[in-house]
Order: sequence, then structure tokens, then C-alpha cells
Amino acid sequence: MNNLVNAYLIHAKSYRDTSLLIDFFTKEYGFITAVAKGIRTQSKNNKRGLLQPFGKLLINWRGKSDLVTLNTVELANQPYVFKKNQLAFGFYINELIYYLCSNPKGIIYTGVFEIYENILSKINADYHEKDIREFELELLSCLGYGLLFDNIDAKHYYGYDFTNGFFILNSSEQIQNKLNPLSLRGNLIINIMHRDWQDQETLIAAKKLLRSIIKYYIGDKELHSRKLFV
Repeated sequence: MNNLVNAYLIHAKSYRDTSLLIDFFTKEYGFITAVAKGIRTQSKNNKRGLLQPFGKLLINWRGKSDLVTLNTVELANQPYVFKKNQLAFGFYINELIYYLCSNPKGIIYTGVFEIYENILSKINADYHEKDIREFELELLSCLGYGLLFDNIDAKHYYGYDFTNGFFILNSSEQIQNKLNPLSLRGNLIINIMHRDWQDQETLIAAKKLLRSIIKYYIGDKELHSRKLFV
């Protein structure tokens, strides 16, 4: 790969004595796992400081296997410097992207790169919880897991099936599942569909619903970023 490619560092870990193993998220090639050789040394030419999350990079690499070698890394723009809950949200977004989009390597999901950049911009500005919920909805949609809001009646209670979507609960199920996060009143589902977040109850319902759906798709992987929220 000779041309420089736009990329974000999503995940990195130590590799052997002096290197890093880095998962980059790119628009053109999906996820790329690259070895940054010697990056943990004290060399004057070391570009370790460039390899930070939340900033767009320009990279290229050599090799054609699932594990390539990083050649060049440059800053495309200055990385965002997040604080407190901003940082927690940023790591949460990166974990979602990593767990939902990184395997298998090389899969390109249309629109994901753009919504990732958009949510980073919002987190850096005056973000709100609704921005995170909208990102989750958009990400699921881009991956083919989008919610289907067909024929929702505001007066009914609904459950959610991960394969077939929302379904009406009967009276006994409504009582038994009243506190279940996948038992939602139709009016709240309609609010979620229209991205109408004026009612705090809608935000709470959306968080519970989306958390359950995301858990279903990432399986037993733990989202460590949730421990950072205060």
C-alpha cells in the first residue's frame, strides 16, 4: 500500500519487545491490523506520539496478509482531547466500532466511517446523551441490524426479537415483563423512531433497548468503557 489512507487508531497493545500491534479503522479498507515496529524505543525519529485515539491519521503499510507492517504515519488533523465523560464516551464508541466491525478484516461498511467522525465531533462539542443513542441506531443500521418500526401502535406494549423485531405482548406478558428492558410502550418506540428525545423516559427506554441489542451482537465481550462513566 503506497498511497496514504485516512485512518483512526481504535485499539493498540504491546507487541514483542519494542513494537505495537494496532487496529486501524479506515474508510477505504475497513479494519487493518498493523505492526508498528520499534515504536516503543527512545529513537529521535519515533512517531509514537502520533499514535493516539480520536485523531485522523494518514497511514500506509506493506504486506498483504491479515497482519501488515506500518510504513508511514502522519497527522491528518489534531486529535480531540477529551475530558472526563467525554473520554468515557469516546472509548465506548471505539469499543463498539472494534467489536462490531473489526472481524472479519477488510469488510467495508458503507457510512460507518462518516458516522464515526460525526460522533467524535459531537462528543468534542456540546454533546448530549441523545447523540450517543442516535450513533448506536445509525451504526446498527449501517451493519444491517437496524430496528424495524413497522405498524407500532402507541397504546400497546412490545417486546423485541433480535431476528424479527418488535412484537405485541399480550396482557399477561405485559404484567410479567413490565420491568424487562425489552418490554416497551408503543409511544416510546414511536419517539425513538422519530428521534424525539424530549421525554426523558424515551432516552431511558432507548438506552435499555439498544444496550440489549448491542449485547446480543457482541456476545460475551465486555465493554470496559462503561466502568469509566461517572
